[in-house]
Amino acid sequence: MQSPDACKAVVAKQTLSWREQGVGPALLLIHGIGGSSESWEPLFQPLSRHYRAMAWDAPGYGASEILDEEATAESYAALPRLDMPALVIAGEEDPVAPTASCRQIADALADASCETWPGIGHYMLLENPALLQARLENFLGRHAHG
Repeated sequence: MQSPDACKAVVAKQTLSWREQGVGPALLLIHGIGGSSESWEPLFQPLSRHYRAMAWDAPGYGASEILDEEATAESYAALPRLDMPALVIAGEEDPVAPTASCRQIADALADASCETWPGIGHYMLLENPALLQARLENFLGRHAHG
């Protein structure tokens, strides 16, 4: 099994990292609190068959540096300008991030939907990777090519 490539870039004089694998349309995978790009390991193989799957390490997570206040503001200010469909998912049993945050994130993006899943906590990639993979593939199929 091929492992995703580890990548780094310097943004505002600080290092951000991500992992990527595959070719095709770009697919950005964002981890939750306490995760990293490695959280997406179970889904890299299936998703990279049809997509350039890229999972970033948020500032201060994984191999990304903690950004200073200015760089953090710049990176998060860019999110609402993303002009692509987005799926934001939260577990209803998540003790770390309330489901209301799912709606707040989705509302901040131009074209996003929010789903909350009963019986799922904070680590859905570990709790039910098959359900997550199926839901992502369904979402991606409906939004193929823009």
